[in-house]
Amino acid sequence: MLADWLKRLEGPAVLVTVVETKGSVPREAGARMLVEALGQQGSIGGGELEWRALKVARAALRAGLAKPELRSFALGPELGQCCGGHVKLLFEPLIDMVEIRALAETLDALDRPALLTRRLGDGTRGIVWDDGHSGHVDAEVFRAWLQEPGPRIEAIEEAQDAIVVERLASPRPHIWIFGAGHVGRALVDVLARLPRQRVIWVDERADIFPPELPPSVTKLWVRMPEVVVPQILGGAAVLVMTHSHARDLAIVDRALKRPELGFVGLIGSKTKRLRFERRLGAGGHERAALDRLVCPIGLPGIRGKEPELIALAVAAQLLEHYGNDPRYG
Repeated sequence: MLADWLKRLEGPAVLVTVVETKGSVPREAGARMLVEALGQQGSIGGGELEWRALKVARAALRAGLAKPELRSFALGPELGQCCGGHVKLLFEPLIDMVEIRALAETLDALDRPALLTRRLGDGTRGIVWDDGHSGHVDAEVFRAWLQEPGPRIEAIEEAQDAIVVERLASPRPHIWIFGAGHVGRALVDVLARLPRQRVIWVDERADIFPPELPPSVTKLWVRMPEVVVPQILGGAAVLVMTHSHARDLAIVDRALKRPELGFVGLIGSKTKRLRFERRLGAGGHERAALDRLVCPIGLPGIRGKEPELIALAVAAQLLEHYGNDPRYG
């Protein structure tokens, strides 16, 4: 999400990040919003706190803030709130578009856990991962943090300066959606609004895709969609919802031959599942492989056959699946 925001940025902005929380607060540490002169993306919880943060950020834009600043807010009578908590916010100016584009590209290419550092004294930034780094940062000092549990984000005092260190989780695997029909469209629309999701959308009909897609969605037109299944990276989710049962079967057949895939889901009823199991079993699939198939898809507590409801149920199921995986949660 942060990389997408930075890639679309066209002028100066201020990134507001929750660094520290105490007591009852609207959002967790690490929540953020991007404030531009006339717009905003993301949220740190809404209400009076967010309104005050927006006011501070836009004042910083007008004044030409050059270095990051930490500010504390008590969620009490002064803000007209009764939460009783305390929040520390980082106001980080984004001014140099060349640097911001480079930062976005580095973030977008990360395929492993990393650290994002910001030094308050001079505003320099750096990224550290297990075998490399970029920007202005003492990589060896921070690399050990990647192997240790700790808070998602914190401000570290260092001599006369302070550094805000943020742990960046490993990107979640790609979600491959086979089928651009009504449910496929609804699911892509939901997933594109969620952070840290990357969608590959596959169909054999070139003219069925919408003319414009969100930055997190890549369309793939291929006459025989099942042929791309062996190219999918391990850990990815495969969701099968084409207009053809024969096509569905061909895709599922190849996906179940990939035990390293993280999730294999098929739209349809329990009857469809039984029919597919019989045909897949006759084709050589063992019981263990068939048990990996999720069909019907979607959290069972969300009922309804409308595309939008199915999409919500499937998206929630994927969030639960990957959220429970310590590599991606």
